[in-house]
Amino acid sequence: FTKTLMAAAVPLFPEDGSMGMKKWYFAPEVSELRNQEVQSIVEAFRKEGVKAINFSFDYEYIQDIAMFDQKGRFVFQAPIVEDFRYTNSLTSGVANEEYGYPKVLRVTEEHIKKQGIKQGRILPMFLEGGGVITGRFANGEDYLITTESRFQSNFSWYKDSRKPDASSQDAMEYFAKSLGIKVNNLFVLPAKIGTTHLDLYMKSLPGGVLLLDDPQQALKVLEQVYKQSKSKSILNRIQAQKDFEASTKYQYRVSKMKLAYEFLKERFTVIRVAGQFASLQDQRSYDGKITGTYLSEDTNYFNGVSAIKADGSQFFIGNFAPNSPSLDEYWKDVLESVGVKRSQIHFPVRYAFGAGIDCLGAPSL
Repeated sequence: FTKTLMAAAVPLFPEDGSMGMKKWYFAPEVSELRNQEVQSIVEAFRKEGVKAINFSFDYEYIQDIAMFDQKGRFVFQAPIVEDFRYTNSLTSGVANEEYGYPKVLRVTEEHIKKQGIKQGRILPMFLEGGGVITGRFANGEDYLITTESRFQSNFSWYKDSRKPDASSQDAMEYFAKSLGIKVNNLFVLPAKIGTTHLDLYMKSLPGGVLLLDDPQQALKVLEQVYKQSKSKSILNRIQAQKDFEASTKYQYRVSKMKLAYEFLKERFTVIRVAGQFASLQDQRSYDGKITGTYLSEDTNYFNGVSAIKADGSQFFIGNFAPNSPSLDEYWKDVLESVGVKRSQIHFPVRYAFGAGIDCLGAPSL
């Protein structure tokens, strides 16, 4: 690499939609998407003046391994040693275990050159796209939110590679400087909130606004949607939500979201909304007989992509709820209440395998 760790610390591209987006990189040939879905994604971005570009990389979730700065330059991750102390909070696709050691997936300088993408700096940390949220406050200051586990892994790398006697505050200051943000704008969520990717339960919007999941609102939302639609699919989802609320997983999610809200509310405008929904699906035996049902978490509205256009309007490209268009209308109401026009809300693809459209790509200028 020819770039230094601290050179030109331009902040990362804000995913809150506070900047215009011209390109969105994804890898359709290795994804689970059908050709029709790929075309739907490309068309949704085209309508908003964004070019969906094939990153030509052998990994489906480009968001996790590709980041750009606010000048459209690719930002390389730290060349961390492949050690579990530094990789234990990365997803299995990014850090696979091989012969008892983690094998880290990296985007090389050669690949970026081949793609004709401008090269930026190397970060002194290894971030993972789903494990961070980037954005900009109303005063123009950039921020970054990440998890405690990812911070601790990077803190270990910082001490081992640069400053053995470093304190966590030393690391915070160094990381913030390398990210081009103020140290008080680097937010590390408490460990009890867990390691779940942040874009599965929050969506950043311009001006320091965050939509944050509130599982306790989900049942009420579904019941209201059913009153209007009388949809059997929504009735199914009501029962699924009741089953989910009887589980310890639900109690954990409620507790986690309350902690997140308390942590973020001092600096952000946090709007608590229901954005994750499930359905009951038939469980079948090997010979095709129905043996029961299982809970399928098949809808996640937080995992979407947004940006601002030259005329000041915002757009949102997200995931539809399978067989439940009336539920999609609910989410359009949510987005409309925060300034997104209904005509600029698109649902080209479904949420599947614990990932949505935000996981599939990386935004840039």
